Amino acid sequence: MKKNYKIGFWNYKAVPQNPEKDIERWVDIGFNLASSFEYSDTESDKQRINATLRACEEKKIETILFDSRARYTELKSKGDEVYKANIREIIKDFGSKGAFKFLFLGDEPKKEDLDVVAKAYEIVRKECSLIPFVNYFPKLEFEGYRGCTGFSRENFETEMQEHFEKVRPEIVSYDCYTQLEEFNPTEGIRIYFENLIIFSRLAKKFNAELWTSLLSVGHWQYKLPTEDDIRWQYSTATAFGVTGMMWFYLYQWKLEDNYRGAPIDLYDGKTPCYDDLRRQTKIFREYHAPNLENAVLMGSQMVSDDNRIFMSITADKQVQINDRWQPFVSGMLRTSAETDYTTENPVAVSLFDDDMRILNPHSIPFIVSKWEKDGECVYTVANLSQKKSGKIHIHMQDKNQSLWFAPGQMWVVANLKN
Repeated sequence: MKKNYKIGFWNYKAVPQNPEKDIERWVDIGFNLASSFEYSDTESDKQRINATLRACEEKKIETILFDSRARYTELKSKGDEVYKANIREIIKDFGSKGAFKFLFLGDEPKKEDLDVVAKAYEIVRKECSLIPFVNYFPKLEFEGYRGCTGFSRENFETEMQEHFEKVRPEIVSYDCYTQLEEFNPTEGIRIYFENLIIFSRLAKKFNAELWTSLLSVGHWQYKLPTEDDIRWQYSTATAFGVTGMMWFYLYQWKLEDNYRGAPIDLYDGKTPCYDDLRRQTKIFREYHAPNLENAVLMGSQMVSDDNRIFMSITADKQVQINDRWQPFVSGMLRTSAETDYTTENPVAVSLFDDDMRILNPHSIPFIVSKWEKDGECVYTVANLSQKKSGKIHIHMQDKNQSLWFAPGQMWVVANLKN
C-alpha cells in the first residue's frame, strides 16, 4: 500500500477559548496530523471544535476527532441504537469540515472488548465515510500483563491478527515507549523493536497504514527524551515502514506522577523538548519524507556494532538471531569512549544480496532499508546508536558515499533503477 507520512500528537486538553493559538503552534512544530481537543457535549465546545476544524483545514492539518460519543465504551454500555444515533449526531455537528478525516474509537482496548471494538468499526463505516481509529496495546513483558490487558505474550501476534481479520483496519496503530526505558534500557529497546516487527507484519498482511506512538514526555520508568532520542525514534520507526507517528504527548495538561518535560508545560510555556521536537520534525518532513512518500518497503537488515547482520526482514522471509538480542542492543547504548574501533581495514558488510557493501570503521550499529518507488530502488541507512556518532562508507555499483551519522540519524543514500 502506498502511503504518505502523517506526524501528529496525542491531545488530552479541554477545548480552549482560542483554539487558533494552539493550531499556530501545531503548524510551527511541523505537524500535519492532529488529535482534536476533547469534546464535551456543550454548545460552546461545539463552536470551538468547529473553529478548530476550520483552522486545521486552512493549515492542511488532518484531524482525528476525540468525542466521547464515538468511544467503543459508549457502544458497550448503551447498545447499538444509541451508538448509531451518536455517530449520526457527530456527523451532523462536525461532518462538513474537510480536515475531519478520522474518528477516535478508543485507546488500548483489552482483549475482552475486541468484539465490541469490531462492532464499533462496523457501525462507523455504515454511518459515515470517516476512517475509524483505534490505538492498541503493545506486547510487553511485565508481570501481570495478561491480567491487565487480556492478551497472552506467547500468542499476542496471533490474537491481534484474529481481531484484524474481523475489522480489516485502514490503520494499524499501537504505542510503545520502552525504547526510553531508564532502569533496563537493553530490554526496553529489545521490546521496542519486537513490537515494530510484529505490527509491521500485521499492517502489511492487512494492507493497512502502520502508525505508532513515540515518546516526548518523561514519565514512570521512561526518561525524558533528548533531541538525539527524538531523531532516533523517527529513524527507527521509518525503517520498519511506519508512516503515522503520534507523539505522546504535546501538552502537560495536569500534574500527574512524575510526568515532566512535555513540549508544552502546565503553564502553556515551551520547554526544551518543544524546540527539539520542532527541529527534528521539520528535518524529517523536509529532507526524508519527500524521498520516501509513496515508497513501498521491500525489506530491512540490521547490522550490529561488530559488523554482523543481526536481522534480515525481506518480502519472503525473516531471519532473526534471538540469542544475540542483548549484545546487539547493548551496542546501541555504548558511547564512543566505550568502543574499540579502528579505521584500518574495517570489515565490509554485504547487504541485500550484495546490492550494497558498507565499511563501518566506527563500529556503529545500523539498519538499512530497501524501498521501491516509481520503478527505482531507494535505500535508507540509519545509525541505531542512541549515544554516539560514526562515519560509514557505502559502496553501490559505481557509487561511493562516505557519511557521518549523528545518534539515530538517517540518510537516504541511493536511488537506482530496478
